[in-house]
Amino acid sequence: RSISPASSVRASAGEMDLRVINMIGQVVQRHYITLDTQSSLTIDLSGLAPGIYILFSHIGYDYVKEKVMVVR
Repeated sequence: RSISPASSVRASAGEMDLRVINMIGQVVQRHYITLDTQSSLTIDLSGLAPGIYILFSHIGYDYVKEKVMVVR
């Protein structure tokens, strides 16, 4: 999925730890976000170089990984 310059993520209520990780395993962005039930948020990826990244989110015991591509 190509995303430029922001990615939308659906999540449930709670404290979310969201990391954007490049393909060599470096955390290039990290966000701590408090969400309401069925919140929707936008993550600004415009400062990242074009390429493939992993969005890794953690809420309580739930983990979600999503691969995204930043294009210009």
